[in-house]
Amino acid sequence: MKHNTLNFHSNEDYSDIVCLDCGSKKKSIVTNVGQFKIPTYVTVCKQCGFLYLNPRWSKEKYDNFYKEKYDQYYPREANDSHSQLIIDLIYSRINSCININNSIKNILDIGSGYGDLLISLGNKHFPSAQLFAIESSEACKEFLIQNSVNILASTVDDDWEKTFENLADIVIMRHVLEHLLDPKAALKKISACLSNNGLLYLEVPNSYMPLSPLNSYYFRVVHTSYFSPDSLARFAVEVGLKVLKIEEDCEGNLFLIAQRGGLNNVSIQYDTRLHDKQMQIIRNVYKKEMVNRFFYFPFRIANLILKAFKH
Repeated sequence: MKHNTLNFHSNEDYSDIVCLDCGSKKKSIVTNVGQFKIPTYVTVCKQCGFLYLNPRWSKEKYDNFYKEKYDQYYPREANDSHSQLIIDLIYSRINSCININNSIKNILDIGSGYGDLLISLGNKHFPSAQLFAIESSEACKEFLIQNSVNILASTVDDDWEKTFENLADIVIMRHVLEHLLDPKAALKKISACLSNNGLLYLEVPNSYMPLSPLNSYYFRVVHTSYFSPDSLARFAVEVGLKVLKIEEDCEGNLFLIAQRGGLNNVSIQYDTRLHDKQMQIIRNVYKKEMVNRFFYFPFRIANLILKAFKH
């Protein structure tokens, strides 16, 4: 699919921000181009090592993009995003932390899409639970309602938590946090809506295992934050969540399971060495890409010559 990116953004659409983790303005620049050749200003905070976009679009610009352009770039279809194998894997991760004596009454999926994961969990594993979703797509909402899912809000920025406080036994947020402009605010809302023994299952791309090619695939203007095990744990602890489990998988993802009960007003000590660690990981990926291009080029030329002789 080809995309004409020049007609919906300009340099005026971007504004500088501080680090979303520690608030520092000091940064190292990684690249200024991302997927679909959209200007994507990827930086690493020099104080805490957090990988994020700076400068980035305004909230209004992002809202317009998600409303008018997102589905053109990232089309969604029912039943195409979660194989049953993935769904069962996520259930096993959640189930390993659930007290078998707890009754699962309410499950909330934030950014549920067509609800493949949510509906499957409800039908197969928690048939007595009420299912709730936060989803912005009108097509997805219609599908969810048809499958007995209650729409709690359109976006996590809405005031949904005020009517859902202490009610969620399971909250799922899979590949959503990296899209949000204020991830800590979202995590605070989730912490408030969890029941006393409720669990948050959170999954994001792992910035310590970035997938190649970086500029044409991994770095995206819609991904405003890139979390590592270190930064994700810090975010969770800072909003009062107790981390039960945080693990990496072999596909470049990172998942966290947490519940309420963490300490309030935690003083975080930031490690400047994490900046060097993150930068080195990115440099290593770029080096591998250069090596691959170097060895691929002669084979490409030889293949073209062979094709020419055949004709």
